[in-house]
Formats: sequence, structure tokens, C-alpha cells
Amino acid sequence: MNLYQLNEKNRSDFRLRNIGFVFQDFKLLPYYSVLDNVILPFLNRGSKKELYKRAKLLLGKVGIEEKLFTRLPERLSGGEKQRVAIARALIADPNVLICDEPTGNIDQANRDNIIKLFLSLQKQGKTIILVTHDMNVAKHGNQVYHLTAGHLTSNEVRE
Repeated sequence: MNLYQLNEKNRSDFRLRNIGFVFQDFKLLPYYSVLDNVILPFLNRGSKKELYKRAKLLLGKVGIEEKLFTRLPERLSGGEKQRVAIARALIADPNVLICDEPTGNIDQANRDNIIKLFLSLQKQGKTIILVTHDMNVAKHGNQVYHLTAGHLTSNEVRE
């Protein structure tokens, strides 16, 4: 499919359904609860009850406790915000996940949980493109690239 031949609405719909984004700075909306931030991309598409059910499942997978579901982002730690952003990126069950430092604000135990989650997604055939400075995260990739002084090199390929 040539995405450039699609009109803007169809390109947007393609991105929504096929690509999940995890931003380094979270991009959570301040006046929406944790649950609402997760379902927001699909708010007008489908059953709100089913979206909340899926959001709660995803939030559990990333280690967000139920007591936090109704909180606003300002009352969350950086690591909690990051995990909410990861759950939001996964709400559509995307084929491709693009992540900018998805574990940069997360403690080691939660980082390891997120790595396990990403590895399980990879085993399901999902593509994960992840930028990180944490070599403990990078070492799990099939292909690792290094950007040094403007030069991109690859030195690891695993099957």
C-alpha cells in the first residue's frame, strides 16, 4: 500500500490502527484521567465499555494499579506517566510500535516488565522500533544501531 496515494483521513486512520507511538515526553492530556488518556485515540470508535476494559488490561500489563485509573497526569510520577503512554500506544494492538526512550523514566523492575511486554509483542509478529540510551534495553533487540557523531552503524543482528 502506498500511503502517499491515500488522502489525509485514510492516512490518519492507517496510523491510528497500525502504528503505536510512545513519546519521550508522554503527550498525555492534562485534564483527562489515566483511563481516558489511554482510550482517547479510539474514543469515537467503538464501545466505550470495551475500550475501558482493554485499557484496564493494558494498564495492568504495564504495572499501573487500579487506584491510579482516575487520576490526572499531574498526580502521576514520571514513570507512571511513561507507562500510561505505553498503554495508550498499545490500545489499537498496532503492528508497529515506535518508541522514543520508553523506559527512560521507569525504575529497573518496571523497565524489565516493559522489556518482557515488548518481547512478547515481538513474538506475536509486531515490529518495535525503539530509541534508547540504555544498553540493558537495547541488548534485547534483533538489530541494534548506534548513532555516534552523526554516523549510523550496526553491529548486532540476532534471529
